[in-house]
Amino acid sequence: ENIVNRVGQLDPDPTPIAGYELATGRRAWALGLDAGSWQLTATTAGLVAVQNSPVDQGGLDLVEPATGHIAWRSSIGHPAFLATPPVVVGSDLAMVVQLPQDGPSFAALRKLTTGSLIATHRLGSSQVPLTLAALGPDLYGTGLGPTGKTESGFVERIGLDGVIWRVILPQPAQTSPVALPEGGIAVQTEDLRCATAA
Repeated sequence: ENIVNRVGQLDPDPTPIAGYELATGRRAWALGLDAGSWQLTATTAGLVAVQNSPVDQGGLDLVEPATGHIAWRSSIGHPAFLATPPVVVGSDLAMVVQLPQDGPSFAALRKLTTGSLIATHRLGSSQVPLTLAALGPDLYGTGLGPTGKTESGFVERIGLDGVIWRVILPQPAQTSPVALPEGGIAVQTEDLRCATAA
């Protein structure tokens, strides 16, 4: 198995992603990427590398962790960056894409194995900022609410066509939702209370 390290992530020059053998610490491979800052997320299919800076590139790659080869390459938009790290939902990759200069945000769902776009959903002002979390095959979002005010928050379940349901919280969510044994979810709010939804 290899571990992965991003070298010189803030250097404006081309910056490699390097894989190291866990047993020996020996450098196994290096993948040179375009200039800028890259965000890495480990998934079952490989490493998702998203270019955050400069935002006019919007690169999105799936890197094979054993070899450093790029399995597929796509784009999140030109210009664009991810507001939060992407999450895996079943065999798909969910992400919140932000446009520069306070442009509109949208949620996107892609096939993890190919990078092909499945669905996009433009986020309303009452959904931003939005943090995604996956519980099994279901996708949830938490954030400030209902109109971006910091004294309240929300948790919502998201489907291919947008929000399936939303619960307003007395305080913003402090943790991602967790599954309950009886089938509901729970989230801890900033005032340390626990909110649950069936």
